[in-house]
Amino acid sequence: LPNVLAAADHAMARLAYEQAEQQLRRALQLLESLPPSAQRTRRELGVRVRLGRLLGELRSPGSPEAAAAFARAAELSAEVADDPAALPALAGVHEGYIIRAEFDRARALAERVLDTAQRSGDPQALLTGHFLLGHTLSAQGELAAARQHLQEAQRLVASMPEPARLAGIPLVLGAAGMLETVLLLLGLPEQATQVVEAAS
Repeated sequence: LPNVLAAADHAMARLAYEQAEQQLRRALQLLESLPPSAQRTRRELGVRVRLGRLLGELRSPGSPEAAAAFARAAELSAEVADDPAALPALAGVHEGYIIRAEFDRARALAERVLDTAQRSGDPQALLTGHFLLGHTLSAQGELAAARQHLQEAQRLVASMPEPARLAGIPLVLGAAGMLETVLLLLGLPEQATQVVEAAS
């Protein structure tokens, strides 16, 4: 399995997306041969999210193929939502919901991640939960609530010893960019400028 995933990464780096899709589908076949376990579920979840993102780029984020990959990922996410190792994949499922404007589902997932994080106290999970919920609330037009969650995400990023990343994006940039937009929409351009300056 690691070699197949490495081959998929290599294909994507060379922009050979069809080959990457084949390798990811092969990885799913290999996973099906493994006995059920939490580790298998986490691995499948990660592969499904990668496949969904790839299919979204190849076809469109709303394509039936991408939607099917994210739908299966969403099913799997329910099994591992309490597992911090699943956070990147859960963020991918969330991204799929946002891309397809399934905001109620995105919000439910973000709230579940944040609720789990608050119970565990895990800083990375708290950061992820606040970021995802802030992102969702901003997409739903609930700007004041989005601002609170994005500001908390920024505070958590600043308190971490090394830069936090989620789905390949440094969270300090993602949270700052989203918070800047929210502040501008709230009519607070000076605060938006301060956010950008602090993040750079």
